[in-house]
Amino acid sequence: MADKKTTSKKAEKKVTNSVADLRAKSADELQKLLAVARKDLLEMQKSLKANELANPRAVTKARREIARILTVMHEVIARNEVTKQSSGKDLDRHADKSARDDKTASKKREEKE
Repeated sequence: MADKKTTSKKAEKKVTNSVADLRAKSADELQKLLAVARKDLLEMQKSLKANELANPRAVTKARREIARILTVMHEVIARNEVTKQSSGKDLDRHADKSARDDKTASKKREEKE
């Protein structure tokens, strides 16, 4: 029975990247890396269901790797939006909101008094 659990090199390959390595990659590279990581996770899950995966912990590691990649991708998107705002006309968008908040806060203070 122990012979059934053969290690699938393809399914358990080590994909871990440090966050610093991920941040150094471009958005396209991150997209490709995410696609590969999701494909590997799917293969691992299939192997796990078939009781062929020697190390079930590899599934958890793969899910965490996907989460790391997505986190860095969202950071890149946020960074790009901030860059667009600082160079465009959306810069005053947050100033209007803060002015509204100040008016609301002053009205609430008046109501309390």
